[in-house]
Amino acid sequence: MTEPAWTRLMRASTLVEGRPRVADTEDGSVMVVRLGRKLFACGSMCTHYGGPLAKGVIRGTAVVCPWHMAQFDLKNGRRLRPPALDDVPCYRTKVKDGRVWISGPKSARAPKPRGHRQDTFLIAGAGAAGNAAAETLRREGFTGRVLLVTPEHGVPYDRPPLSKTFLLGGTDPADLALRPKDFYADSGIELLNGRRVVRVNPVGRLAWLDHGRPVRFDRLLLATGGTPKIPRIPCGDRPGVYTLRSLADAKRILAALKGVRRVALLGSGFVSMELVSCLAGRGLEVHVITRELVPMTRTFGEEIGRWLMGLHKSNGVRFHLGASACSMAGGRRKTLTLSNGEQVQAEIVIAGLGILPAVSFLMNTGLVVDGAVPVNGRLETGIPGIFAAGDIASLEGRRVEHWAEAERMGAHAARAMLGSRAIYDGPPFFWTRQFEHSIQYAGWAPEFDRVALRGRVGGRGFLAGYYSDGRLKAVAGAGRAKEVIGLSQILADGKNVTFAAFTSRRVP
Repeated sequence: MTEPAWTRLMRASTLVEGRPRVADTEDGSVMVVRLGRKLFACGSMCTHYGGPLAKGVIRGTAVVCPWHMAQFDLKNGRRLRPPALDDVPCYRTKVKDGRVWISGPKSARAPKPRGHRQDTFLIAGAGAAGNAAAETLRREGFTGRVLLVTPEHGVPYDRPPLSKTFLLGGTDPADLALRPKDFYADSGIELLNGRRVVRVNPVGRLAWLDHGRPVRFDRLLLATGGTPKIPRIPCGDRPGVYTLRSLADAKRILAALKGVRRVALLGSGFVSMELVSCLAGRGLEVHVITRELVPMTRTFGEEIGRWLMGLHKSNGVRFHLGASACSMAGGRRKTLTLSNGEQVQAEIVIAGLGILPAVSFLMNTGLVVDGAVPVNGRLETGIPGIFAAGDIASLEGRRVEHWAEAERMGAHAARAMLGSRAIYDGPPFFWTRQFEHSIQYAGWAPEFDRVALRGRVGGRGFLAGYYSDGRLKAVAGAGRAKEVIGLSQILADGKNVTFAAFTSRRVP
């Protein structure tokens, strides 16, 4: 057998326990980590958006990306947690003459399918949760039939950039694809485009698509996401009023922006404020109409909310606070009359008022409660064999509308469909980018009574802790990725950090 080629890297004596070092090779940069007597070497860039893994956190024999908390196994390069889709290259290591040497990369081997199952697993929805579930089924060795149903006409795509960067222009829609089209055929995933599940018979294990015969399934994953809330204003359905949920929506808005000078945004949630950043970045006059007195206070608290509002104002954004749109008149140039008597003129109106879970097709099935689909810790509904993930799933009353959370839920649900008894846990995670600032958030704090702060909000970096009845429920940070990751692990472990310990920087 031919001896593998080896590449010499750094001196072994320069490696500090648990502290990654990066070296450049002809095949790209490699991250090397010493843990005890073992050396691990893998690609240094996260396969999600290229985050620098060496600046992340080593957790056991895994590394957590500092950007969006994707996680990889140092032993074999396998992706352990979304939002990354792919593994990182992994290398053999040795020490010779005081130097670290690597060979490879070696591929991470997924479990080999055993036998051939005749089961049909139907996935309704091909967003973050549905796509992650389909891929996970194959990664886990499932050999049965996988049907991935989506009303959209292309391959599953990365939705977060639609509100963060797409409307700045210059992004090829093809670059948003999570996978090339042939990936699904090669993986044996039947991608049914332009179709939707319109009715389900849970007892008979039948699902009807919008045309064609019913599909008999053995397992069903409900991952249909949400539909944008429509503004309740007279004439609000006329041309020039938009919502953003899909790539098709984003394309329509981008086309409509040509020759436009003024845009009005209804709402001040994350999608709205990210859109504001894009539109103001295009040099447009942007008006934000919101019922909130300080945008995003319910999530970030008043101090961070005021800082973000100031950031937007410094970029020319105009706010109309504590108000809603009551009526709209005009053609090309519209006049919005607000509840406080103000009038705002705009050529385009975009509603960013949140979403409603897309569950109308499930009415009369017993699967829907209070507008969502309740699931247990395995993400299974009250009807065995039927699972839910993403925006429509309510886990112990918690329903989170975030991309990374939907991906994680989809992957977990897929393993549960295959028989895993593991319980879905860990704090939700999301990120938002507004102008040049990125904020990470981990945890679940729909309500909080105190906010602990480290650092100066708006300075080089800050960290916020959200408390309810003395317990830390969530954290948010800008420029403090390692601390956010460390605190998210504390939350995942069910431990607490006192308010005093948080503000005095004693933990983590």
